[in-house]
Amino acid sequence: MRKFRIMISFLFAIAFLLSCSNEELQEESFIDEAQLRNTVKSIEQEVYLLVNDYRIQEKLTPLEYSNLAYPFAEEQTRYMISSGHMKHNNFNERATSLANVTDAVSVAENIAMNYPTGKEAVAGWISSAGHLKNIKGDFTHTAISVAGDKNGVLYFTQLFYRAPSE
Repeated sequence: MRKFRIMISFLFAIAFLLSCSNEELQEESFIDEAQLRNTVKSIEQEVYLLVNDYRIQEKLTPLEYSNLAYPFAEEQTRYMISSGHMKHNNFNERATSLANVTDAVSVAENIAMNYPTGKEAVAGWISSAGHLKNIKGDFTHTAISVAGDKNGVLYFTQLFYRAPSE
């Protein structure tokens, strides 16, 4: 009887180990990364809509979303994550590069970190004179990048630019 119990315990242990395979853990990790990407895209969209809602409320023209500017915003967000700080480093080079791609006549940038939602980030920008100046500025286009660091801290970059008059 004792051997039978040991054998049953051994079989349960093997069954338990097999049920927690590395493949399942990788699949769960993949789902979490996909969910995170969807969440970040939702926050980017939220920021875009909130900024345009504010501009409309202020009788300003809504900003057109720019896929051309997005890589520049994303590069800045990734830079801030890698440094662990909110910085406008290399803004002049970024603005010049963006202008070369889009023919922009003016460029501005808002950055933020550690806000859990887009709504809170935009509220922070609106309560800051310099950031509000960019939101209300004479711009035609925007792109927003949001990404989280390994601790879940969100970093935000919003680029604004004015396309040349046609």
